[in-house]
Amino acid sequence: MSKIYVLLGKMGDLIACLPVFHMEHQKTGEKTRVMVSRQYASVFDGVSYVEPLIHEGPAFELEQAFARARTMGDAVSLQIAGEPAVVKKTTFIAQEKPVTGSFVKEFYHLAGMDGLWETQPKPLFDRRDSKRETELYAPFKPDYRSQWKTILVAVDGKNAPFPYKPLLMELLRLRFKSRWRVIDLSEVKADRIYDLLVLYEKADFLIASDSAPLHLGYAVPTLPVLALVNEKPLLWNGSPWRSQHVFHCRYSSFPTRAVEMMDTISNATDAGMPFGVRRDGVNLVHVWSQYEEREISSHRRWEARESWRREYASGLWISTPIEVGVFGRDTRIRFREAKPFPFLKDVLRLACLRARGSDIIVLTRCDTCFSEGLTRSLLESPLAWSHRAIFTGEGLTHHPAVDLFAFTREFWQAHEKELPDLVMGLDFAWHRVLVEWLKRAGAKELNMEVWRKAA
Repeated sequence: MSKIYVLLGKMGDLIACLPVFHMEHQKTGEKTRVMVSRQYASVFDGVSYVEPLIHEGPAFELEQAFARARTMGDAVSLQIAGEPAVVKKTTFIAQEKPVTGSFVKEFYHLAGMDGLWETQPKPLFDRRDSKRETELYAPFKPDYRSQWKTILVAVDGKNAPFPYKPLLMELLRLRFKSRWRVIDLSEVKADRIYDLLVLYEKADFLIASDSAPLHLGYAVPTLPVLALVNEKPLLWNGSPWRSQHVFHCRYSSFPTRAVEMMDTISNATDAGMPFGVRRDGVNLVHVWSQYEEREISSHRRWEARESWRREYASGLWISTPIEVGVFGRDTRIRFREAKPFPFLKDVLRLACLRARGSDIIVLTRCDTCFSEGLTRSLLESPLAWSHRAIFTGEGLTHHPAVDLFAFTREFWQAHEKELPDLVMGLDFAWHRVLVEWLKRAGAKELNMEVWRKAA
C-alpha cells in the first residue's frame, strides 16, 4: 500500500513539511499523498508533487482522519498539535515522546528522514502564479525610493503570537526611518500565502514570529531572517535555528535583545556576517557561545571582537554565535540548573548547518582573541587546536587551557559519534576531551595563535 501522510494543518506546519513531501515524491516518482483539512489545503495549490486528500472536518479531528487514511494506505501521521492522548495514539505510536530538539525536526524524524534536515532543504513552490504575484507586488514597485532597503515584518501569528509587536515597530521606525521601507505583512492581502514570495525575493530582511510566514521564508535561502521564536510550553515548541537566521530570539528575551536585533540589521553586510562578503573556496565558520557572556567582562569581549574583525576582513570567515535559547535543550531544561549552558554536540551541529563543502569549523570561547595571521594558519592546518596564550607587558606566555578547535565539516560528520554528549560550560572538561579527540586524528597544535590578557 502506498504511503499517506496525515497532517491536517496548520499552514505553517504544512509549509515546514514540504521538503519531506518533495523527498517522498523523488523517492517514489509519484505524487505524495497528504491528508489535509480543507481549511489549509490551498497551500498545495502551489506545488506539483503533492496529491491532497481533503478532510472535510477541522484540523483537530486527527483521530478520525488517521482512521480514514489507514483504510486508504500506509498511514503516517506527522501531526503533533492536538489532544495529547490522540497524538500519542496516532503520531507517536512507535515512541513514547518527541526525540528531537524542535517540533519541526520531529516532522523529519517521524517521516524517517532525519538526515534530510542537515541539508537545510527549502520548501519548493513550483506552481506559483505570476499574474497574482504581479498584482500583489504592484503597490510596492520601486519609485524614487528604489535605493531604499526593505524590511518585511510578520509577527501576527495566531498559534504563538509575539507579545511585543508595538515595541518592535517603534524601534524599527526610530532606527530605520531614513531610506528604509518597513512593510507589515499583516496589511498585505495575498490570495495564497505563497504569493508573498514575490515580496520575499525582493526584500532585504524578514522579521517573523513563529508562524507560517517564518516557514515560508525558508523558500528564499538568500533572504536574511530574524526569527522571533516561541518557547511555551517548552523550548521544543519553537522553530529551530536555520542557516539563514542572522538573529534567533525567544519571545521572552526580546526586550533585552531588541537593540542587538537592530544592530544585526545595520551590520548585516559586514565581513564575518553570513550574508556579508563570502569568497569562493574554503571558508571558516567561527562558532562561539553567548551563554558564557554573562560571566565575561565587556572589555574582554570587546577586545576579542576587535581581533576577530581583523581576521574577518579576509572575507573567508562566517560568524555563528550560539544565541541563548537557540536549542530545544540546555542544562536548565535537562538538569534544572540555574545557569543554562548548551551541549557541545548541539553547538557543532548548528555550525555545520552554515558550513559548505570543505569549510572549516572553528570553535572558540566568546572572549578568545585571534593572533594576526590565524586565517592563514587554519587554511594550512584545518585539523588543529591551540592553547591559550596570556598577554602581559612582556609578551605572550603559555597557558594550559585550550581555546581554539578546528576541523572540517566532513571530519565532523565522519567522527561525531566518537564524542560523548558533553556540556559546553565554563569548565575545562569538554576542552580536554575535544583535544584528545583531535589528537587521535593527527591534528596539529598551533602555537600562540589565540590569546587573552592577564587578569
